[in-house]
Amino acid sequence: MITAEGVINNESNATVLYLSGLDGNESKNNNLDELVPPYAEVAGPNDINLIVISRANPEGNQLQFPPEGKLIRKILFLMCYGVGLDPTHQI
Repeated sequence: MITAEGVINNESNATVLYLSGLDGNESKNNNLDELVPPYAEVAGPNDINLIVISRANPEGNQLQFPPEGKLIRKILFLMCYGVGLDPTHQI
């Protein structure tokens, strides 16, 4: 199961997403889970939002970017549209 912790100060603020554990291994030096509680104590309504996913690939599946499939293309399209990017732009 993939879980996330975070602090959303204001939905219109910028958001920082920390991901780790993409290879399925849980790092002994992974202190990302320790970021959220102290940040929650000091963050104000104008501060950035913080989301932490410390085990993004707990089963160690092989990852591919961009992911394949119609659903993921739709999700990526909506994410790009939501932040003002042109999802049809080719890099």
